[in-house]
Amino acid sequence: MSSSDEDDENRSTSARELSLAGTLVDNLSAIQVLHSLPTIQYLFLPRNKLAVLPEQVSLLKTLVTLDLSHNELTALPDSFSTLLFLKDLNLAHNKLTRIPPVLSIMRPFEHLNFDKNLIDKLPNNFGNALAFEALASLRLARNKITIVPKSFGNLESLDLLDLSQNQIETLPDSFSSLDLTHLYLYKNKLNALPNDIGNLRSLIELYLSHNELTKLPQSIVRCKHLNVLTLSNNKLEELPPGFSEFSQCFALSLSNNPLKRRPDRSAKGMFWFSMPKGMRRPARDDGDDSDGLDPRDYPNTPI
Repeated sequence: MSSSDEDDENRSTSARELSLAGTLVDNLSAIQVLHSLPTIQYLFLPRNKLAVLPEQVSLLKTLVTLDLSHNELTALPDSFSTLLFLKDLNLAHNKLTRIPPVLSIMRPFEHLNFDKNLIDKLPNNFGNALAFEALASLRLARNKITIVPKSFGNLESLDLLDLSQNQIETLPDSFSSLDLTHLYLYKNKLNALPNDIGNLRSLIELYLSHNELTKLPQSIVRCKHLNVLTLSNNKLEELPPGFSEFSQCFALSLSNNPLKRRPDRSAKGMFWFSMPKGMRRPARDDGDDSDGLDPRDYPNTPI
């Protein structure tokens, strides 16, 4: 073997990251390249029309991050459990109808993304699985979820939770046990919040627009760290006492509510009843033209 051939082989076997986004179609015959990357840690395979996960992927024992978004996956094989070091898994924009059962028996994840699938039910024991006990972010937006299991209250490490654009009507009381900083619940069917929602004292951003809320729990005024709160397009007629003291909020949306009395705009804080002049929502690829504030209106907000 020539020295140049040896150099190529060394570079190949020592690679830590590989992106094959949008380059391989259907069964991915070119996926054989993975055999020469036994120590790869970051693999990106989005937009490949994958209906079945290639078996070669489950052989990559050192994977830490795996992006399978924008494919056509309906399930994951049992062999997926051999990925013992996997921490970050992106399955957004696939055709999953449930959380793949194999995930619950794996080593703890830190980040999971199931946005825009066909999931209509979450496992009752989701929050009890050891695989999810260390989750820092969980994204389940744009599915068909109707019920949030009580066990979600056990996800003590969770920092960001996105359940937006589902069909959720209520949240379990255990929800108030979480220690979230970012919570996205806009475009659901929520008619009430847990009475102890104010226990989420670490909340920085809370998105509740486009729901069916008729009132807010008094405890919400205890969320002293909120700096974004959206409540537009609900059915609120009044606000709880002390609500006008949200002096830390730089963005507060209350538009399109039948409020009998609005907070004094001269009070501390910035009360926005509609999109502020000069602020325009960027173009989106999902056809969402709703009014009110949205996480994607802020480029620095994690989505």
